[in-house]
Amino acid sequence: MKKKLTIISIVIIMFLIVITNKAYGKYIENSALKIGELNIEKIYTVTINCVNPKDNSVIDSFKIENLKSGQMYNTTVPNIREYFLESTSGNTSGIITDEDITVTYFFKPYGVYAKYYDTDNDGEGDFLLLNPTPEFTYSGTLINDFFNQDNNEYQLKNQNNKPMWEEVLSNTKKVKVLNEIKPKEFTSYWFFMGENINEIEDVQKINTSQVKYMQSMFSNCKNLTNINVTSLDTKNVISMVDMFYNCNKLQNIDVSNFDTSNVTSMWAMFGNCNNLESIDVSNFDTRKVTKMGMMFLSCHKLKTLNLQNFDTSNIVDINSMFCWCSNLETINLQGFNTSNVIEMEDLFSRCSKIQRIDLSSFNTKKTKKMKGMFYCCSNLTTIIVGNEWKTEQVESSDIMFSNDCNLIGGKGTTYQWNKTDKEYARIDEGETKPRILNFKRKFGRICKH
Repeated sequence: MKKKLTIISIVIIMFLIVITNKAYGKYIENSALKIGELNIEKIYTVTINCVNPKDNSVIDSFKIENLKSGQMYNTTVPNIREYFLESTSGNTSGIITDEDITVTYFFKPYGVYAKYYDTDNDGEGDFLLLNPTPEFTYSGTLINDFFNQDNNEYQLKNQNNKPMWEEVLSNTKKVKVLNEIKPKEFTSYWFFMGENINEIEDVQKINTSQVKYMQSMFSNCKNLTNINVTSLDTKNVISMVDMFYNCNKLQNIDVSNFDTSNVTSMWAMFGNCNNLESIDVSNFDTRKVTKMGMMFLSCHKLKTLNLQNFDTSNIVDINSMFCWCSNLETINLQGFNTSNVIEMEDLFSRCSKIQRIDLSSFNTKKTKKMKGMFYCCSNLTTIIVGNEWKTEQVESSDIMFSNDCNLIGGKGTTYQWNKTDKEYARIDEGETKPRILNFKRKFGRICKH
């Protein structure tokens, strides 16, 4: 009997084990289904990092969350103030598969830009700060700031090759260069029409070693009384057109360090600097220059100019070069080679104090325009020319000597108001051929024929 009970107990136990195992297996199976269901519903994240490649520091970070497998995603370039996009890593758009996505945008800081402040609290900007660091702040109200980059180079210029801050220059009173700026090619018009600018501080921080164009850089800075440009690297500069034009309060400009060996145009470079008292250009290398028209136009206070070292062999235009230098008393043009000059209209027009002009080095065989060349030189008595003075090609010579009432030819011919064109721009031969010029023989004495 006991043996039967034992067998029955064993059978019952085994039955219970089988039932339990089946139930547990069913539980495991159901659990697996639930886990499978969770896998299908798993969510993913797209992380967007904005990184400075210089040190791999994270500037900013964004996330797109709660994305499911198979779902489309698309990232856009973040707009990060004071930085520009250089490159991208990772898929910026696509389909979520079975993993999180990381997209990296590499941003470089704008190393050169400008901030414009109102420092006197009148509601208008007056102070232009060039190249501050991004975190830099200045006393006053920030009115505007300017950024631009061209081909990943720091170039503060618009489509017309003018600076991005052009619009604020007319109201600006002071400019300060805070950190070094290294423009790639242009400093043209950087301070153009800054009529109220009275100070440009730390010009030496403008690294111009790559600059080719400086036209109108300081033009029309009418209130600027002093400017230190001795540090400007000009070895690659091609154009200095209007560079200081109409800076009519400047009394002195030290350009003795300028390397002008590649300059092709100095048109109106110092034009209308009517308070300029002296200028030393003896070190200028002008071998490549083709245009010097209006270079010293209306420099009313200049009394003397020494251009003896100028190489003018490629010059074609010297129109109005010394026009209206009303206090000019002496000028040295002994080195002037004008063999290629076509235009010299108004060259000495209104130089009312000069008494003697020596043009014995002038070669005018190609010159076509001499109109008003000595117009209103009221104190001029003597014009000296040499063997190469020719007027055969001259087409325009009206009022060449008009109002030069004190002018006397080499043989004593005096000024006549109705004889002022090229016909009288020849060597005076007295009564037989009355003319108005004097002749200087090469290596000889000055003769008045």
